[in-house]
Amino acid sequence: MIFGNNDCTNNHSKKERIKKVKEGIDFILSHFEGRQQLFPRKISTAFSNNGQFTVYNKEQILNECIKADFMDCRINAYPVLDKNDCLSYSNIQSPNIIFIDFDLDKSLPYQKAITKLEKTKNRSIQTIKERLIGSQPTILWTGNGYHIYIVINTRPLELIKELSELSKNPSEEFLRYAELTFSNKKKDSSHNSSFKSSLLRIPYTFNSKNLLTNNENDREKAEVSIVQKFDNDNIKPINIKLLRDYRLWLADDDLLRKKKKKNSRLKSCNIIDKKDLAKKYFWIERLLQTPLPCFRRYCLYRILVPYLVNVRKLNDEECFGVLKKWLEKCNNISIIPFNIESEIKTRLNGVKDYEPLSLYKLRKENSELYHLLN
Repeated sequence: MIFGNNDCTNNHSKKERIKKVKEGIDFILSHFEGRQQLFPRKISTAFSNNGQFTVYNKEQILNECIKADFMDCRINAYPVLDKNDCLSYSNIQSPNIIFIDFDLDKSLPYQKAITKLEKTKNRSIQTIKERLIGSQPTILWTGNGYHIYIVINTRPLELIKELSELSKNPSEEFLRYAELTFSNKKKDSSHNSSFKSSLLRIPYTFNSKNLLTNNENDREKAEVSIVQKFDNDNIKPINIKLLRDYRLWLADDDLLRKKKKKNSRLKSCNIIDKKDLAKKYFWIERLLQTPLPCFRRYCLYRILVPYLVNVRKLNDEECFGVLKKWLEKCNNISIIPFNIESEIKTRLNGVKDYEPLSLYKLRKENSELYHLLN
């Protein structure tokens, strides 16, 4: 590609493009104002071969966009911090911009891929509204899918003792947890959220993935456009339930790391055939047929979700159906004090590779439930 090529557009259209991109820059920066320092901050463009470099003001961002012929222009959602002052309260990153990336499924015909993408995006928006109580995020059409940018109010999570005990970088890990949770695990598998990788596309610039030729019509098709703007007057905080679920996710992750380390030598030879599995987990299958008056949340978290996901290998939709049916039976015996669908989704989002309790461990950990089941 030839950058700064004036042949593809006349002076008037280029002035209009510069004006629009300037508006796009202002719009992206408005997500950070009042929540972060604005500069210095990293950006990347096609001219830098998508490598990040530091800028110090809006004018510099605009000049770099022009230099790149407005191609692949992105702004990092988090500023560059002073390494010599990284322990001060004001200089710890707060995870206040959540980035979700949805790409078109290239294995499907275009129309089917669009239909699938729309459903995925709509479900994600609904989850965001439910989990953040009416939050309205920014939605961009990138020419190749959707970007969703969620603005939240939060302090650095390193300042919460219960989280810092479970993770060295709870704020950064929250970015990954939030993207998984709010995307219903449907986010682009190649995108791993971090403070360094949260690169937000600038509206009215172009996505080179969709540029077939350098004529003006094709450039317009590759334009990054705003589908929905975030509500700057209604920014939601991380609520207690979301923090609690995140802490459970971190705790599960911590247990999983320890377990993998402990069992790494044994895993390769720990092969169980179907008959052995049936013998080992017969009591869980019996539990699924037995409604309980109590311990329902405990059974979800410690037994049923890990069993259905990691032993029986059911998908999320199948697991949801089995668990909802069991909980509804339980509810007929004794009213369940939590939202059934929300609790199932939370547990499915946080299960990872966690395995269900054995009957022996259940007896030690929860003797009351053990005797109730027997």
